[in-house]
Amino acid sequence: MIYLLFQLFEKLLKQCKTGKIQNEDRKYEIICTEIIKYLFETEFFQMSTQHKTGDNLFRMDMICSLKGTTEFWKFLMQFFNTKFVIFEYKNYSEELSQNLIVVTSKYLFPTALRNVAFIVSRYGLNKNAQRIAISQIKDEKKLIVSLTDEDLLVMVALKEKGEEPSDYLLEKVENLLMSLSI
Repeated sequence: MIYLLFQLFEKLLKQCKTGKIQNEDRKYEIICTEIIKYLFETEFFQMSTQHKTGDNLFRMDMICSLKGTTEFWKFLMQFFNTKFVIFEYKNYSEELSQNLIVVTSKYLFPTALRNVAFIVSRYGLNKNAQRIAISQIKDEKKLIVSLTDEDLLVMVALKEKGEEPSDYLLEKVENLLMSLSI
């Protein structure tokens, strides 16, 4: 079977250069948003890109309200008390640093039922960023999940095979939670 959307998304991601020159960061954001829509649009009531908070202090690349129809999204709603998830896109040429985790964590807070964020990047998180993301789970009950281009493409391939892409996310998050220590 030929995976047409997989091939298209893979080509678009490869053609998009890292960094901000010639609006490559914006192109990356658009590509990733289209992939997320393809994968999960039926799971969201609303999807808002370039969403600003009412006080204009924060701008999120994308925020989505959850329906909770598959196991993964139900899991997030139940165990992380979230109604909304945030997607941030980082078109960096290296692993992300801890500062980006700290900034993203500021978008999350219980009163707004916003306790989960996905940071989509080319190469994932460096060790310090991973440590900060883990401390956010333990100390603040905020879940920040790193997704790479490779993760997105794996989920596209799963969907094209008729499988549920959010099962991949469920496994990823369960593995993260099972690895936590005191």
